[in-house]
Amino acid sequence: MKTVIYQEDFDYPETQMHFHLFCQDYPELHDHNYWEFFFVVGGSVTHVTEKGQQILTEGMGYLIHPSDLHCFTDASDDYAQLNVMISDEYFRELLEFVDGSLYESINAVKNPMFYMVGNSVSRELQKTLHAIQITNVSNQKRITALTKLMWIEVVKLIYRKDPVLNQVYPEWLNNFINEIQKPQNICRKASELTELTYFSHRHLTRLFLQYTGQTLNEYLLVARMNYAAMLLRTTQQDILQISSAVGYDSLSYFIRIFKEHFKTTPKQYRMTFHYQEEEF
Repeated sequence: MKTVIYQEDFDYPETQMHFHLFCQDYPELHDHNYWEFFFVVGGSVTHVTEKGQQILTEGMGYLIHPSDLHCFTDASDDYAQLNVMISDEYFRELLEFVDGSLYESINAVKNPMFYMVGNSVSRELQKTLHAIQITNVSNQKRITALTKLMWIEVVKLIYRKDPVLNQVYPEWLNNFINEIQKPQNICRKASELTELTYFSHRHLTRLFLQYTGQTLNEYLLVARMNYAAMLLRTTQQDILQISSAVGYDSLSYFIRIFKEHFKTTPKQYRMTFHYQEEEF
């Protein structure tokens, strides 16, 4: 078993980041002393880990922990994958800048973490890769900056998926969550939202808690507060209109809930953003 170390594997180890486009088998089982994120951009390959093996096709990828063992076999003739790598120290700094608990959550998952890379993320990563490829190799400062941009896209992908559960919601739940975020639904009571599914209210609330770790009422409260905050930032609607838009007939109750959530009143919240706009 081989351990690949970034001090030898990275072209510029002092930057603690690296990338490459990989187009062949790597049949030797190995781990690293750095983090690696890869996804298939064309063709197919068999990815082998301690948990078994899986045929990966376009858009499928993994975040590999430094201690994860893996290798690649049976690559198709048109196979290609994009790898971006980063030292453990630098990755921790990057994740903690986004969320202080994110590194520990991801590190606690003791096996490779699967991701589906959507078209928009894939385009951004490949566009940045192209920019790096046409940059003069002597311009290391720009290459480093562009590599950081690639990792920012990866971190956004990681953050949007719960690293502890590491699961994909069933289609009905994704559809339900999308529906309750819409303005015409976000103001409705949780019991009324049941009609957007085929479940009874009792069964829906049990399943919602099971999959998301939150009750439907808790989730709806956060969604309402975030929507109210967006309206305060981007519209001239008065606070009573916004209170009604997110389902609260009592203005005083809305103000109290908003203050509990954001630690400021709706009026103060709006003034903060309007003041910042005037400053610029």
